[in-house]
Amino acid sequence: MKKGKKPNKLIWQSCIFVSAVLAVFFLLISYMEYQKFQHSETEKNLNQTVLRAEIARQWVADRYEQFSILANVFSVADSAEQKIKLISEFKNVNYSIYKNLYYVDSAYNTLGENGKGSVSPGEFRKIFAQVGQSETSLLTKVEFLEDTKEPVFSVIASIRNEENILRGILVGVISLQNLQEHLNNAGFNIGKASEESSTWILDSEKQTILHSNQDIILDFRLDHGSDVGYKDISRLNELMDKNISGTIRYTIKDQENVYLSFVKTKISDGWVIMVGQLETSFWQFLAENLWLKLLFLVVSGALLCFWQIYIYQGLLRPFTKMKNDLVTFNSGNRYVVLETKPDEEAHEMAEQVRKLMETVVEQSYNVEKLIRDRTKALSDLNKTIATKNKELSDINAALTANNDHLHYRAMTDMLTKLLNRQELLKLTDDLILEAQKDTGKSFSILFLDLDNFKKYNDNFSHDIGDFVLKNISELIQNNVRAMDVSARYGGDEFVIIINHSEMAAAIATAERILIKIQEVNGYAAEIGELLGEEVKIEKADQISCSIGVVHYSSDLDVKNAEELMTLADDMMYQAKKAGKGRVEIYYPEENKTQESE
Repeated sequence: MKKGKKPNKLIWQSCIFVSAVLAVFFLLISYMEYQKFQHSETEKNLNQTVLRAEIARQWVADRYEQFSILANVFSVADSAEQKIKLISEFKNVNYSIYKNLYYVDSAYNTLGENGKGSVSPGEFRKIFAQVGQSETSLLTKVEFLEDTKEPVFSVIASIRNEENILRGILVGVISLQNLQEHLNNAGFNIGKASEESSTWILDSEKQTILHSNQDIILDFRLDHGSDVGYKDISRLNELMDKNISGTIRYTIKDQENVYLSFVKTKISDGWVIMVGQLETSFWQFLAENLWLKLLFLVVSGALLCFWQIYIYQGLLRPFTKMKNDLVTFNSGNRYVVLETKPDEEAHEMAEQVRKLMETVVEQSYNVEKLIRDRTKALSDLNKTIATKNKELSDINAALTANNDHLHYRAMTDMLTKLLNRQELLKLTDDLILEAQKDTGKSFSILFLDLDNFKKYNDNFSHDIGDFVLKNISELIQNNVRAMDVSARYGGDEFVIIINHSEMAAAIATAERILIKIQEVNGYAAEIGELLGEEVKIEKADQISCSIGVVHYSSDLDVKNAEELMTLADDMMYQAKKAGKGRVEIYYPEENKTQESE
């Protein structure tokens, strides 16, 4: 079953690959067509936007002209009653033009059709400063009315006396809804395009864009740089500053990769901005007539797959069968026969491969016989080598055991099985070097000498003395830690190295050994068993020990192990002079005081 599935898998893989290449090629061609379509649509969009911007500019200009006439009439009125009357009359006649009309004097008092009020000085201080520098009308604040959410923008004119001194400003609030209706009446209401194309107002500070849709207000402050979401904002600002009048054609791209076509028309100190239709994305363009395009892809893919199958049937199948036969031959089957038709492309190759297979079979038998002969010879040789290796292994084991025994004898006192003096001094020198390199390391030396030991040799024989030394060694080993080191220094002298940073550990060990030796009562019972008679040893003649303790650290003025042992030996002799069976401890500070005295 597996052999039958392999060609099918190859066919399907080939079909999938060809279909993928076809799809990529289709997308590339579609994208090139999209680029051409995009270019023509963008140009068309910009041209339409220019026309709408000019209509919008004229609409705003007409209201500016009416506002300028009103401002000239308004400047003649002297009293507040006259100003209120003018505002009321103009509102009654031209209510569709202005949503609101009011006057603000230099003291920030407000006059409207409802009488006198006040405004926030902070809101109008900057406007007064601008009007004071120019007598022209200003396109200023853009916002939505709080009560109706209607999009409006404000125009402002200066009111001066005969001496040209600024007395106040006249503010007219104009709605954008009438402008949108005006554009629709001019023939620009074209369904979806009208929803995507709207009127925008940019205020005189070039900070806020007001859209006729109350859901859209853009923060256009140029000090934000790229954070406002548009590229080339500084370039747009430069074009606006240099273009005193007329139209600017400009296209920018926002952070969501949606293209907008902008046209700005200069009017007074503000701008009317017309936004063109949103450009079609590539995927929207591709979605048009999607079923026809998918049908084309499916039919093309099917034809290519059929072509692949035809190629396989006519050309690749003989080679695939030959490959399968060779795989079977390589797996060990020597009876494979290559079958091809004389008219097939692979027939001549099959004949040559068949001859090669026959030669391989013949040579394989010769090789197998040679391998059998070589294998028997190697087997005999391996047996001989194994015998010799066992003999060498036994010799190496004996030498290793002998070396270990010699090394043990070189390090150990043979009577007590403790470390001997030579190895003790070597180990102590190493510990001194480590402590000198690392000031945090320290250790203690316990120097033990047995009291009354000579009496045991004289009264009971040297064999009994050796018995006592062995038992004392065992007692010492049982009362120190595994990390501590016990050694026979010579004769009846022993040394213990306490690996601890505190002297208190060494003192506790020394006192414990004194107590344990006292508890054996001079080994009288054990010696009696050895001699076969009762033995009594007076308390004053029983075995005990005197111990000198020295704690070593890097502050101690000792150069090597010999000097350290000498110092500990001196403390041991002080213990003997003080009455034996006791511990004497070396304190560096006290010793310095005694030397100075």
